[in-house]
Amino acid sequence: MESNEKRLKTEMKIQRAFIKIVSAEGFDKLTISALIKDAKINRGTFYIHYLDKYDLKSKYEKEIILDIQNIFSNYKKPNLDKSLNLII
Repeated sequence: MESNEKRLKTEMKIQRAFIKIVSAEGFDKLTISALIKDAKINRGTFYIHYLDKYDLKSKYEKEIILDIQNIFSNYKKPNLDKSLNLII
């Protein structure tokens, strides 16, 4: 079984290759063969992490959404009542 650190490094390689290929050629032209070649991993390693390119896309999108939610959750929300009192 892969260590967590190794797993994360592998997923980062896959994600970088995914971004590179999709940016250049589009998602429809993305192949697992091109992705594993660019990421310098073997096919079996890809399938340990993802079912197919659609699963990769879905998981990556969810990761991005979580990152954005975390960024916004770190900002304090303004106290509207206090702001209204200051205006009045």
